[in-house]
Amino acid sequence: MKKLTDDFSKIEGFINGMNSIISVERDYNEYLKSRPYLTVDEAAIYLRISKNTLYKLTSNRLIPYSKLGRRLIFIRLELDEYIKSSKVNTQSESSRLALKFISKL
Repeated sequence: MKKLTDDFSKIEGFINGMNSIISVERDYNEYLKSRPYLTVDEAAIYLRISKNTLYKLTSNRLIPYSKLGRRLIFIRLELDEYIKSSKVNTQSESSRLALKFISKL
């Protein structure tokens, strides 16, 4: 019974630790949403991609960014627009757009 209680206490401690991490992440995401400009690290976290992926997107000029000297800066609102413009339509949306296009011919 003691081992079961100890195991339960360990699990409970792990869950509490995870809840703390989630809370910190949520707070940090709210902080990022309040910032008009983001660094590379912040932009990668905001977009939930790796810094390597972010650098590839910038080097291929696929994502909006600015340069201050040698530093890359991202305007958060432009990143939001980038995300919206990268949306893939559902099959029904694509069908609706195709019918609308055909009807104009």
